Amino acid sequence: MSGFTLVPYRMTFGRTAWQEMQYYRAQRAAIVADGQSLMDTSSSLFSALQNQASGSANNAAQVALDRINALAQSTSDNVNSQLSQVQSLLDSANGISSSGSSVNTVA
Repeated sequence: MSGFTLVPYRMTFGRTAWQEMQYYRAQRAAIVADGQSLMDTSSSLFSALQNQASGSANNAAQVALDRINALAQSTSDNVNSQLSQVQSLLDSANGISSSGSSVNTVA
């Protein structure tokens, strides 16, 4: 605040009653303006904090999603590798049984 305070009504010589009322009215207006300025500042700070928290939450969610996607890709690659190995075993077993015997075991 700017340091304005209301003081008990004191008449000072040289000012009329109307001037005194105007002076105190101006003091009260300044106090209200200071209060409004403080509320605006705190509102801006809360908005900034809310935006920062929201951004942090979005970043954390994106990192988690990236990890899940990487794990899914790794699992998919692992499954594809195993299927490839099984296919090569079947191919080699199929080649051995067809050349070594007249009975075909693969339907």
